[in-house]
Amino acid sequence: MEPIKTNPTQPAPALAPTRPNRTVFKLVVGLVVVAALVGGGVWWAHHEAVRQEALKKLHEEQDSEAFAHEATIQITAAGFLPSKITVARDTRIYFENKDKSVHSLVTDDATAKAEPDLGKNEEMSVVQEIAPAGGHAYSFHHAGTFRAHDGHNPTANIEIEVK
Repeated sequence: MEPIKTNPTQPAPALAPTRPNRTVFKLVVGLVVVAALVGGGVWWAHHEAVRQEALKKLHEEQDSEAFAHEATIQITAAGFLPSKITVARDTRIYFENKDKSVHSLVTDDATAKAEPDLGKNEEMSVVQEIAPAGGHAYSFHHAGTFRAHDGHNPTANIEIEVK
């Protein structure tokens, strides 16, 4: 092949106007779209993480509020689970018999005097029999420390602190 000879005194020939290469154009548009999607995805992921954290915190607050207003104490052959609990006033406590034997909830005299509704009908009485798989609910309306034991297992004690 022979080299092209040019004359330095003559101006270079004008190049014909060309249209941008469609492949390059599509590639640039594609890259812009991908960048927007990735950027949007990163933005969404960040805000979703923030939203999830806020929801988690809200659920924890709601769970603690629910726990403060309702609690369950299980009665087993070994005793009360938990054997000591702290709740807010007006918390509904459900005593659930998880054993195959009858258990009874017997309050001490100080508890019976401190919680005036204790002996009323349909409330927790001084002696409350709880059948197997049965239960009994009571809401403590007064602050204080209340103690009871299982009449069928006198070594099983429960202490409920109401704030």
